[in-house]
Amino acid sequence: MTRNDDLDINAYVDGELSPDERAELLAAMVENPELARKACELNNLKSQLQLSYGNPPGLRSCEPCK
Repeated sequence: MTRNDDLDINAYVDGELSPDERAELLAAMVENPELARKACELNNLKSQLQLSYGNPPGLRSCEPCK
């Protein structure tokens, strides 16, 4: 990769890469298992967060705020 790997991995997981950028990153992951591992870990973390906060609770007012 010629760009920042961490930024590219985040953009990949968020679906923000162009098709060419995505293909370039996927090719880099084939060559670099550490890069692939980082992408898998971040993707798993994103999935866990979406499951945990799929329907985030609203803000509640507390007694001192009333």
